[in-house]
Amino acid sequence: MDERAPDYEAALADMAETLHRLALRQVTESAATEDSIEREALETLARKLDSETVQLFYQIAITGRRDLPLAPDPRSGFEMVLLRMHAFEPARAAEGSEPAKSRPASKRQSPERRTPPANAGGSPKVTQPKAGEAAHEAAVADWTEPDWNKLVGELSIQGAARQLAANCVYAGRSGSRINLTLAAGNEHLLTDKVQRRLAKVLGDHFGQRFKLNIKIGQPGEETLAASLTREEEEKRARAAQAIASDPNINALVEAFDAEVQSETIKPVV
Repeated sequence: MDERAPDYEAALADMAETLHRLALRQVTESAATEDSIEREALETLARKLDSETVQLFYQIAITGRRDLPLAPDPRSGFEMVLLRMHAFEPARAAEGSEPAKSRPASKRQSPERRTPPANAGGSPKVTQPKAGEAAHEAAVADWTEPDWNKLVGELSIQGAARQLAANCVYAGRSGSRINLTLAAGNEHLLTDKVQRRLAKVLGDHFGQRFKLNIKIGQPGEETLAASLTREEEEKRARAAQAIASDPNINALVEAFDAEVQSETIKPVV
């Protein structure tokens, strides 16, 4: 797409217009005025995307178009819009958009939520915890001052829930309640849905149900997101230094009165 030198703002406008038409198509067929080819394409998308996803993508598209002048360049701004759409999809799907009947039985009801059978004798039945359960209990019991950034890296979590965790720092624990501080400026990540998703992932990881208490403020330590950003900036600085000291680059600059555009330098991963 970039090879054709497109107008990325117009592309976002076209995308928002298509999503609008798709939303109308999902509500009423009488709203469709497209030709047969466009109508068939919209009907295919209407079957594949639910109405919530269409609304979310539309909001991201128009917000991305508004913010496009703030991006380093139009292409990167357009790419971030697409990546944002992609980032929110796994979190939404994981929250339970698929029918419960299609999930494996182990996901419909976790072991800790099942009601144990009543004991015929009237006295409580004591069962010894399995080795795995004992290990989880020990891990939870020792989890008083965790390395939160390391823990987030170990969690099986994606999308908005991962972004929320990466922008938080651990602020203590009281029983099953975990206190976190969300770095100011990331308030848009703090939704009930995303918070429940993060709590569930933590519970699955430790084998215990948790509740999260997340407050917005200035973290006393570096968040995982800030750490990754800092490391990326350090890599970019080293790459810029390598370019500046490269004799071949310096020869080109001198011979052609050229100038290195520092903002285009990217580190090799």
